[in-house]
Amino acid sequence: MNSIVQCLSNTDVLAEYFVLGQYKNDLKNCRKDRSKKYGTKGEVIELLASVVRSLWTVTYSQDMTKSLKDSISKYGAQYKGSNQHDSQEFMLWLFDKMHEDLNMQPVKKRSFTRRPSFPVDLSPTSFIQKLFQGHYRSSLTCPNCKKRSDTTDPFLCVSLPLKQRTTRPMYANVVYLPNKRRSGIGRRHMAGKTIKIGVSVPLDGKIIDLRQAVAAECGIHSRLLAFVDLQHDGFHKAYGDDYSLSDFPINNSSTTAANMSLYAFEMPPIAKMTAGTLPRNFASSHKKRATLGGKFGKEGNDATSATSTVADSIVVILINKQGVREQGKRFGRPLVFRASRDVLSTELQCMILNQMSDQLKNGVKHERMGSLFRLQVKDGIPNKSYLSQQAQQPLRLPTVDKALENCPAGGPLHIKLVAEWDTDTKCGIFEKFPEEKVEVQDSVRLQKVLHQQPVTCTLEECFDLHTQVEELGADNAWLCPHCKKQQQGTVKKLSLLTLPDILVLHLKRFRVTDGRRTKLCTRVEFPVTGLNIGEMNGHISPQSPKSYNWNPAFASHLPEMVGPEDHLYDLYAVCNHFGNLNSGHYTACCSNPLNGKWYLFDDNHTEGITEDTLSPQSVYILFYQRRSASAALSCGGASINTVMSDHWAFQLPQFKHKINSNNNSNKIAAAASKLQAVKRKEERRDEEDDGGFDSPNRPYLRGLRRQ
Repeated sequence: MNSIVQCLSNTDVLAEYFVLGQYKNDLKNCRKDRSKKYGTKGEVIELLASVVRSLWTVTYSQDMTKSLKDSISKYGAQYKGSNQHDSQEFMLWLFDKMHEDLNMQPVKKRSFTRRPSFPVDLSPTSFIQKLFQGHYRSSLTCPNCKKRSDTTDPFLCVSLPLKQRTTRPMYANVVYLPNKRRSGIGRRHMAGKTIKIGVSVPLDGKIIDLRQAVAAECGIHSRLLAFVDLQHDGFHKAYGDDYSLSDFPINNSSTTAANMSLYAFEMPPIAKMTAGTLPRNFASSHKKRATLGGKFGKEGNDATSATSTVADSIVVILINKQGVREQGKRFGRPLVFRASRDVLSTELQCMILNQMSDQLKNGVKHERMGSLFRLQVKDGIPNKSYLSQQAQQPLRLPTVDKALENCPAGGPLHIKLVAEWDTDTKCGIFEKFPEEKVEVQDSVRLQKVLHQQPVTCTLEECFDLHTQVEELGADNAWLCPHCKKQQQGTVKKLSLLTLPDILVLHLKRFRVTDGRRTKLCTRVEFPVTGLNIGEMNGHISPQSPKSYNWNPAFASHLPEMVGPEDHLYDLYAVCNHFGNLNSGHYTACCSNPLNGKWYLFDDNHTEGITEDTLSPQSVYILFYQRRSASAALSCGGASINTVMSDHWAFQLPQFKHKINSNNNSNKIAAAASKLQAVKRKEERRDEEDDGGFDSPNRPYLRGLRRQ
């Protein structure tokens, strides 16, 4: 509220309207029924006028702002309490209430006679509309008959979309297969390692986009990658191709990137790598077939050799964990291997221990030992996730079939196993087990630097996005009044029909994606002086009227004819937003109408600033005034003594006293300056005297003429 009030207080014409009490006549002549039903009965205007008057007369007290806040909360329930609200929404709410309190629209008499259609009356009915309201022209062109239909809509604030970043960074720990189990493609020197990489994906992309980016970066076939959320306590989630990347937080900090739990596992190939072997919906298309093969054996599978391989063997992602369930903590590097579904329990245990043979103590013969750990199947049957130690073929159990059914689409079929060790058994089998080593690739740093650079655009580019041509689809087809049918492919064009004296531009810094709101930190380069909307092609309708007459008491400062200077605007106020959606802060930067100097208003702190300190990355609302209108209203930075009788503010008592004191001091200074000039002239004459007859210092001789 403070930032908007400061911007309105430095709106020269509105300040004059409030400070000199011109609004009181409009309150008397307004529509009382509309003010009572839709407005505030003039209460908010009176209190806002007293605040603006106190700021100009230096008589402000905190009680004035408190009264204004209480009145706003009275008529706007959303503003009760001390919660922060959007400044643009509050400004439009305030404009709407002031318009209804000042609305002088005459009552329309009901007529039962048919009248010919006339152009829509766009004349303002209140001082707020006169000052801030412009009009859009929305044009629809039929692709069939080429006829155009125009509609007009008013606006008090132009909301401009911002140029946005189209990509975002994603980081993943890629677990490579050892050389002996790799398919022969990819980078050999990375075999058997876990390497963190950074890739760039579409902002609204899905796992399939991440799959393709990781495959291109690592040299792995895209259908041989499985994406899993793996944390210190085990597996959490497996991601399919249709999973949205917007659920992953966008955070470029190195700490967050280093600790991300997204893993990409390289899978061993099924057979010879061909396009037909790995379709896009590999997991989902083979899910039923693999399940049938698991239940009925080879007799239930009549597919090709590749499909037979899927039914008879299974890819396993295994992690080792010290402890049970959620209380355990994983250790070592994740393992990926292929196992036959007919493997015995003792053979499966030996297969797992062989993967970790480098860490076994010398002399340990695990083949002769009994059961050393318990195997838990992730995403299997609830409460039946552990593989029975008495089962001869543990990978044929129903919980394994259930895990295969739950395998997400996009990657090869696999199951996730957790080997749970007790502390004594682990210490008796292994030497000191090394922690998982994750090497960080340089692509992580590159993606961080790339996406930390702010997006930059100009105000003209924002207008281009706002008025760009749109082609309507089947969902919003337009009923052409000439063709009498719904037309797809209709071209929609938005332009500015009329421009107000005060042009308010709102930058859409908040974006909603999948129900989540995020802030855009786009740097918007905006001109402080000389914003020429007329040069922005396609933004203004040709032959558009500039303004409409309203109340003769408040006649326009401008002629009715449109000239090139009527499209020039100068900035005089800016509303800034700092922070994010959860903890933000608003400030205002305004140019004083009397001296043209810029000031920062930050709650109870005020200081002088320069135009260079205006932040393109935090600007939220821009207030522009038409140059041809402001020429007769502001001092334009000239000396106060030269314009003391031109500006309305000098009608105030304190300014009149300043004018009189300035006049007296000017007279004294002028007299002193004149006296000094006479003295300097006499001194120069004394220095140049040569003692001749023309010298003023020559003594007078009475008998000179007689001689």
